[in-house]
Amino acid sequence: MPHSLSAPFRLGMSLVGAVALAAACGRSGLDADDLDWVSGQQLPPDAAAPLPDAQPGVCAPSEEVCNGSDDDCDGQVDELTPLPCPDGGEQYCVGGAWSACPERCEACMPGSERICFMTFCKHWAVQTCTADGKSFGKCHEEDPPPECAKVAKDKKYSKELERCCLDNGYCCRDTFDLDDDGSTDEMLGECEDVLCKP
Repeated sequence: MPHSLSAPFRLGMSLVGAVALAAACGRSGLDADDLDWVSGQQLPPDAAAPLPDAQPGVCAPSEEVCNGSDDDCDGQVDELTPLPCPDGGEQYCVGGAWSACPERCEACMPGSERICFMTFCKHWAVQTCTADGKSFGKCHEEDPPPECAKVAKDKKYSKELERCCLDNGYCCRDTFDLDDDGSTDEMLGECEDVLCKP
């Protein structure tokens, strides 16, 4: 039957271990109380213990969506094309969520067009309502439609050209105040799709 170690012997061995630990701590600059044990390894208390099954972060590419994350792993977040709104304007992905469609329509429906008139070249042009519905953009010259081409050529920038615009079913800027109300910045003609909806 094996002999059990005597208490004085066990105490002596413990003292030997403590002395060895203290010596090691002295060389490392740490106190024995400053050490912790993780999986049989001695670590300082401020050192992060390794996780048993930790894996480095790996990006798995997927379709980019509006969520504030880099889903397709290209280093950019939410790089999405704006979505068109039913009544004009666009929605944008901002901060991981889609913005609301523009609700304001002070001058015109976003994206709608009206005919305007120019003092040079073709005399016929188109203005497009801005995305916020607050105003029309610049007049961009275009060929007049066949039914107004002769009027544009003969009468040029004139009341007659605006009248031709109205008579042929266009939404026209009332440049020559054909309704005699004193305003030349309004629209006349077929403008239901251009005017702001209530």
